Amino acid sequence: EALRAARTLERREETFVKQLEREQALQASQTEQITALAAQNLALLVAKQELAVKLEAAWAEFEAKEAASRQQVVVMEGKAVKAEGIVLEYASQVETERASHDSERQRSVAVTLAVRAELAAAEA
Repeated sequence: EALRAARTLERREETFVKQLEREQALQASQTEQITALAAQNLALLVAKQELAVKLEAAWAEFEAKEAASRQQVVVMEGKAVKAEGIVLEYASQVETERASHDSERQRSVAVTLAVRAELAAAEA
């Protein structure tokens, strides 16, 4: 009877030891998984930081290019206004010259008509 009790106790002890070993193995596996997840989390945080820095740099570059474009538009508008002024001045000069030529032509025609009238009067 004592021998049976001793064997039963021994089997229970072996079962307990095996259960303990399984739990320790499970705990070690879970610890490895937690460590791997923590490493992944850290890598993701570093990648996120890097992306944030790149985003800030890209945004600053965009703003600089936008400001340069706006400045270029202002310069081009100034040049367009200056060109428009030159065109208007040239058009005014052309109109003045045209009016002057028209006046000269009218005087020339008037002189020609006057000469013809004098010739006609002299002949008559």
